[in-house]
Amino acid sequence: MAAEPWVRATLETQWKEARRQAIAAGHTQFKGKRWHDLRGTYATRLARNPKLTISDIAGIMGWDLKTAEKVIKFYVGDDVLNDALLDKIVTGEAEMAARLVEKSEQNKT
Repeated sequence: MAAEPWVRATLETQWKEARRQAIAAGHTQFKGKRWHDLRGTYATRLARNPKLTISDIAGIMGWDLKTAEKVIKFYVGDDVLNDALLDKIVTGEAEMAARLVEKSEQNKT
């Protein structure tokens, strides 16, 4: 049996029920949230990953690059993007240093 594609009505109905249950359980931060607000949360988490580029995020989310930049900027904000960029720089430097050490070790043998 093939999986059926998601449709807005189904997602929205499931989100409303999950939100209702969460609010009933005391999670009031869900009041006023819509199901498509989840994309902002997910895009934020992806943008904080120092190993992902905007192009990677666009591919994951099914967006073109322009849409990804616009949505991420809207939901994530400059502070998070700057922190993620700094993490990418630090991670990149650490990875480069590790590769140099590995290469140096290989040359010794």
